[in-house]
Amino acid sequence: MFSPHDDRLPMSSTVKLNDWWCDCGHFQTLRLPCHHVIDVCSFSHVDLTSYIHPVYSLHNINKTYEIQFHLVYKEY
Repeated sequence: MFSPHDDRLPMSSTVKLNDWWCDCGHFQTLRLPCHHVIDVCSFSHVDLTSYIHPVYSLHNINKTYEIQFHLVYKEY
């Protein structure tokens, strides 16, 4: 557990990298590192990319668009 603190900000946040958790809520909701996680990874010399969910990988993004989309015509 790590609590990054920036003197410019009035509050600090708790980050639990092993649990993919930050008390701001963005990290666990989007499964993308929030700025608190980025700070912790930078400070700890940890690879940030290991905390990006695989759903955001190029392979999965390409799989999303490999299916053929059909035109939808206006119905009146």
